[in-house]
Amino acid sequence: MTKLLRPTLYAFLAFLSPGASLLSGQSLDGSSSNTGQVTSQAQTSFPQVPAAASGATEPGYGTYAPYADQAGGRGMGQNGSDPYGVEGAYPNTRLTNPGQHVDAAGLDRQNGTQGNRPEPQAPPPPTGFQVLVQQTTDQWLPLYGHDLFRDPGTFASLPDAPPTTDYVVSTGDQVLVRMWGPVTMNEALTVDRSGNIYLPQVGTVHVAGLAYAALTGQIRNEVSRVFRNFNLSVDLGRLHSIQIFVTGQARRPGSYTVSSLSTLVNAVFASGGPSPVGSLRRIELRRDGAVLTTFDFYDLLLHGDKSKDVHLLPGDVIFIPPAGPQVAFAGQVNVPAIFELRGSETLGALLSLVGGPTAVASAAGVSVDQIVHHSFREARTLPLNAAGLATPLQDGELLILGSISNRFEKTVTIRGNLANPGRFAWHPGMRLSDIIPEKAALLTTRYWEVRNAEGTMPMHFEPLSSNANMQYAPGQQGQAAQPGQFGQSGQMGQMGQAGQSNQNQQASAGVLDRTLTNSSIMPQGSSTNNLGRSVNSLPEGGGVLTAGAADGGSSVQANPSDPRIAVATSQLTRVTIPAPEIDWTYAVIERTNHETLKNELFPFDLGKLVLDHDQSQNYPLEQGDVVTIFSQADFNVAQEQLTKYIRIEGEVGGAGVYSVRPGETLQSLVARAGGLTPQAYLFGSQLTRESARALEQQRLNQYVDKLSMEMERSAANESLSLAGNGNDASLLTLEERMLGQLRQQRATGRIVLDFKVDSQGVASIPPLSLENGDVLLIPSQPQVVNVVGSVPSQSSFLYKPKATVKYYLAQAGRPDRDSDPKHAFVIRANGSVLSRQSSGFWGNTFDGLELAPGDTLVVPSKLFKISTLRTVLAATSGLSSLAVIGALVN
Repeated sequence: MTKLLRPTLYAFLAFLSPGASLLSGQSLDGSSSNTGQVTSQAQTSFPQVPAAASGATEPGYGTYAPYADQAGGRGMGQNGSDPYGVEGAYPNTRLTNPGQHVDAAGLDRQNGTQGNRPEPQAPPPPTGFQVLVQQTTDQWLPLYGHDLFRDPGTFASLPDAPPTTDYVVSTGDQVLVRMWGPVTMNEALTVDRSGNIYLPQVGTVHVAGLAYAALTGQIRNEVSRVFRNFNLSVDLGRLHSIQIFVTGQARRPGSYTVSSLSTLVNAVFASGGPSPVGSLRRIELRRDGAVLTTFDFYDLLLHGDKSKDVHLLPGDVIFIPPAGPQVAFAGQVNVPAIFELRGSETLGALLSLVGGPTAVASAAGVSVDQIVHHSFREARTLPLNAAGLATPLQDGELLILGSISNRFEKTVTIRGNLANPGRFAWHPGMRLSDIIPEKAALLTTRYWEVRNAEGTMPMHFEPLSSNANMQYAPGQQGQAAQPGQFGQSGQMGQMGQAGQSNQNQQASAGVLDRTLTNSSIMPQGSSTNNLGRSVNSLPEGGGVLTAGAADGGSSVQANPSDPRIAVATSQLTRVTIPAPEIDWTYAVIERTNHETLKNELFPFDLGKLVLDHDQSQNYPLEQGDVVTIFSQADFNVAQEQLTKYIRIEGEVGGAGVYSVRPGETLQSLVARAGGLTPQAYLFGSQLTRESARALEQQRLNQYVDKLSMEMERSAANESLSLAGNGNDASLLTLEERMLGQLRQQRATGRIVLDFKVDSQGVASIPPLSLENGDVLLIPSQPQVVNVVGSVPSQSSFLYKPKATVKYYLAQAGRPDRDSDPKHAFVIRANGSVLSRQSSGFWGNTFDGLELAPGDTLVVPSKLFKISTLRTVLAATSGLSSLAVIGALVN
């Protein structure tokens, strides 16, 4: 019963003890006052806890929770007031509850945990000097060293840290005594107000005032008077807390209860550090009315010197005076900031503070803007010599260290179309041949990348699966490949045979099939770019190409046994120009006139210099010259200078890719390719050219734009005359759809060759000059004539000699009532177009025109003009309205 009542009795005595804490008995340092603590064998005393630990306030001071607010505005207010308006100025900040006690380690003393770790503080408002520096340099410079206090918890004192050997034991400290041998003892004893601890069976031992290193010897001496042959271990447990004061220009001045292990640095961090106008270099520790030490945070930051940091005692006062003279250092220094001076420091001393100049700093000197008599500013320059570095600095000066110039001295630069562009050291007598030693140096890295990639192992492809295989059944009609179906990714786009599902198309993506039909039609998109990078009609990845009648040729069946159909697992072989060709006729030296500073160009013949070793082109070089080597892609050079790759396919002796020799024409190239086979059908030949395709596309786009403007103008006029007509919306939708389809059309670049139907032999081929990337396809003679459009039976009919348009119209069932036979036209196999309006064909009418193999007869449908359609719809709407009104009247 006595053991149960004893804790209650001690708690009651603690409540009556003067100065005892009315809260949890814990102080701000993480230690616990011995209120209510009971030991098993020792009498426990109850040291008085300072009033500040219980939440009381002294006159002129509030209750502080170090680091708990972000803005650091907690200051000289009663009961935790906010005199600086921190909560209003910083809406996201939170001032700590005045009843909450947080020690220097960020511990919540009400629960003894570190759950409320201090949040980083918000940056303080700028000083006037910072604003002046920003306006002058357009650069924000921080106050050096103040960023250290943005996260104050990193320098907080730890309540569980081991004491140092020179720590002095005092009232309230807990002494842990463990002894074994003749007697066993394990006690946690608290030093009472008399400075003593009580050891059972030993008695009172005075320990206050002893250094921690001497504590074990003192207790051992006392125990040895009673016992022999024993082992002893002495340590310190919870330590007492002390009350100190932080005054002056601190972020949060006030009274603090901190751990007895705390030092001056810990206390400064507890107060949030100096304010923007506070000093970092002359922080004083005052004890018993005298200055014990003056601490310079620059020593800690720059040199790691903490020798003047001393442990605190109860009643110590830390005073932070106003900041001393300040100077700003911007530009090419390692630590640009605003620094506080201590005494008459020089430029050399300040350079050491900023970490010295950067690698790109100029040696021309330091520009200094100084304030003269608080009236105006003036500039001066300090050289970086001994005299300049010894110049003392003044308050308010702004120093700027510039950067070096980007100018290269004694250097020559070569750039452009060559393997290794770069800079070379210039020397007197240097010439072009010194930086272009051989012609191999003009082959670019891209050239070798492409060449080296050609020798790598190709990827292996699996055969088509049964559900995704492209079937070529007899009687199945191919479709023309539309523009854009073959992307750069090399996968097969939207195409295929009629009725084939998208799933099958996607499953066949990447399979390298290629079908070359015997049609006279070349699929769109088969031409190459203007540099001739590709010479085959398919990019890597390939796809199935079939011919269609829409391009003017016959729609034929793909024969699976045709040897020109590639196997699914094979890869197309490409012949390409790896990189732009070198422009041997022109290169240039760019030179700056050192007197007028104007740029001048000195062209030279690269071919004569490198290939012919012509010394007249081996110009001398001056320092700073830039030599530029061009490729044929940089300029539109003469056609005779270009490297030309031409692809010839179809009914020739040797289909393939050929490079054009100087002066060679289409006729001579076909002859060099083995001539024509007996099955060659010259009338259906196709010659596609990239330059022609680009021009056609440009004209097509201009036509569509013009048509769009006319439609908009017509729609505006019609809307004025037929305002409120409900049919306008549908008509506008129809017009927009038609324009959208026109914009999707892509030019083919086909050149119509003036062949006769019975043209034969190489001599019939015109001596046409060639361009890089030209593609010539000479098909075999087709056996059909196509009839498409508004006819009952759109089909391909067997060619019949001397058969006319009238005959093939009869075979297709003759035009129906929706057709417009007056505007029928024929797309000849050679790409030309003949219409009914073109009368006088060899004295015959249009119906009597004889069609050739591969021709296509097109019978369009009747089309209503937009204006006529609008009138009809408006009239119909008006008649309907009159009928309704009449019915209502009746």
